[in-house]
Amino acid sequence: MLRSEPAPRTNRVPIWIVAPKGRDAGLLRTALMESEDDIHISDKPATLAEALSRPEAVGVLVLTQEALGETVPSLSDFLIRQPAWAELPLILLADGPGHVMPALEKLQAALPRTKLLLLQRPVQISEVQSAVEIMRLSRERQYALRDYIERQDRLRRELNHRVKNILATVQALYGLTLRNADDLRQFSEVFQGRLAAMSKVHEVLYANDYGQAELGDAIGAVIAPYTGEDRITVTADASLLVSAEVGQALALIVHELLTNAIKYGALSNQTGQIRIAWQAQKDFVLTWTEVGGPPVAPPRGPGYGQTFITATMRGYGGKAEFDYREEGLSVRLEAPLEAVLR
Repeated sequence: MLRSEPAPRTNRVPIWIVAPKGRDAGLLRTALMESEDDIHISDKPATLAEALSRPEAVGVLVLTQEALGETVPSLSDFLIRQPAWAELPLILLADGPGHVMPALEKLQAALPRTKLLLLQRPVQISEVQSAVEIMRLSRERQYALRDYIERQDRLRRELNHRVKNILATVQALYGLTLRNADDLRQFSEVFQGRLAAMSKVHEVLYANDYGQAELGDAIGAVIAPYTGEDRITVTADASLLVSAEVGQALALIVHELLTNAIKYGALSNQTGQIRIAWQAQKDFVLTWTEVGGPPVAPPRGPGYGQTFITATMRGYGGKAEFDYREEGLSVRLEAPLEAVLR
């Protein structure tokens, strides 16, 4: 039967040994000389006090009864200050329980915050190795719990951040739509369309764990219902990964342009076409070009769509240019590349 290789270590566990007497120090050094962990051997209890002042500098602690008395103040303070996930593994080498009870009584308040293992001297090398391995595994499980707690905390903070961003975007869409709506029916129609666009982009971002997403996927989700007749062409000089925030913003811009094209532009008849292209070299540039639609005339003033697009691009240090050519609307979006990739 083949034996599988042991799993690689995920954490190096710092093991501290304080043994004022030479024989114990030599025995412990021999027992642990082949360990993959960070081994620190000292004959001065004061050295341990300095290590205990640094977070997670001590993973497993091995003490002899001679060192215990001097380490009680710093050790007790360390055990009480430990984070909730931690219980310091402590191996104590002693001539017998009676020799260490006075010192342990001084630690009584903090002892529940440690995993204590007492080895009665004389001890064999194999006993020390086995004890250290048990305690090391215990510490690794604690490190795994620490990492899990930290991941959950990051997820909670990220979820809070995302929800706040989504609500802020919805609030902005609501306000701008309301200001530009002629009546409640128009407001309802336009606002629902914009929320639907946000929902489609959200699906793309969710699939990428709200990390970086392919810009083509985000824009593709918005234009998908209108691509069946090959009236919309999308080209890019390279694949472009953007942040969730940027992907959502650019997709909403495309939604605004698409809505305008359906009402007044290239998609309002049977022959118009739209070309979307972008490049990412020194700057990020996206162009939207309509052809074959009804003749275009410049608007009397900027509407919601133009206002939203211009403000969004300014937020990334860029700009939006609108060219109301008679043969079709042309829009050029430009921003520093680092702002889009952040």
